[in-house]
Amino acid sequence: MGTYLWSAELSASAYILWPYTTKKIKGVPDGEAPTVLWTHGTSGWYPTAAPSTHRSLFYQDFVTYALALAGYAVVAPDYAGLGVGTSWDRTTIPHQYGIYQAGGADALNALNALRAALAAFPERLTTDYVNVGHSQGGAVGWGVSELLAEKKEGFEDLVRGHLGTLLFAPLTDAFSLPATSITTWVGKYLNQVYPEFKLSDWLTPLGIDRVTLFNQVEGSQSVSSFLFTPENEIVQPDWMNTWSVAALKQIVNPGERPWKGPMLVIHGEKDPAVRYNASLATSRATCEKYPRDLEFLGVPGVSHFPGMYATRSI
Repeated sequence: MGTYLWSAELSASAYILWPYTTKKIKGVPDGEAPTVLWTHGTSGWYPTAAPSTHRSLFYQDFVTYALALAGYAVVAPDYAGLGVGTSWDRTTIPHQYGIYQAGGADALNALNALRAALAAFPERLTTDYVNVGHSQGGAVGWGVSELLAEKKEGFEDLVRGHLGTLLFAPLTDAFSLPATSITTWVGKYLNQVYPEFKLSDWLTPLGIDRVTLFNQVEGSQSVSSFLFTPENEIVQPDWMNTWSVAALKQIVNPGERPWKGPMLVIHGEKDPAVRYNASLATSRATCEKYPRDLEFLGVPGVSHFPGMYATRSI
C-alpha cells in the first residue's frame, strides 16, 4: 500500500528481478542477494506504462539487467498509478508525477515496496541496501533519502539498512522542464492535491481538450510530444504567475532538506532532458544547508541515458 499526498492509502505494484548467481560479499550468507532499491525514470503516466509491463523492464541493460547479471537483487516499484490503476472503491489512481519532496507518493511507495520484499523473502534478500535512481527516479531516490532522515520513526528498519544512494541525472527542478510538460503532466491531476486548482489556469481551451484526449488514450511520451505542441497554443501565457505555481514549488522538488547519506550524484554535462546545472545547484545548496557526505560527478560530453553506461566501471 502506498500513501498519496492527500493521505489516501492506495495499492501500488512492484517487481523483484533476481540474479541467477548472487554476488559474494563478505558477511553475507550464501543464498542471500545484496539488495538494490531501483527507482525508475519517466516511463509514462498510466497503468500500461508500468516498467513491470515491459519485456525489458523499461531500462533493460542500462541498470536493471546489469545489476541482476552482477549478482544483485533489484526491488523495483512501479509507482502509484502505474501498473495498478484502480483503487478498492473503483476510483482511478492517478500517477502523481512530479511530487518529489519527502513524503511524496513515489518515495513512500519505494520504501513500502522494499519493506514488503524484505518481509516476503527474509532469507533471500539482505536487509542492507542501496537506492539507485535515474531522472524522475533520481528525484524519487532523493525523496527517499529525505524521508529516511525526516520520518525515522516510521522506517527505523529501513534507516538501519540504508547504505547509500546513487542518482543518475536526478530531476531536481521540475520547472526546468518545458512548459508543455509540467502544465500537462502535473496539471492533469493537480486538482486532487489542490481542489481549488483549475486546469484553465495553466492551459488554453485547446490544451484542456488535448489533456482530455491524452487521458482517454493513456498516451505515451511520444503521444505527449505530438499532442502538446506548439506551446503558445497549449499553455496560458501567464501560467507561471498563478498561485498554484507558487504552491507547487513548495512540494515539487527534492533537495535543500534534511537527508540521509551518503549520496553520489552522476550527471552528463550534455543532458538535453534534465538540466545538468540544476542538479549541480541543488547538490551545492543542499550541502550548504545540511552538510553530509554528498559527491557530485559531472560526465563531459554525455547525455541523459548514456551516463549510466559511461560510468559503469567507477
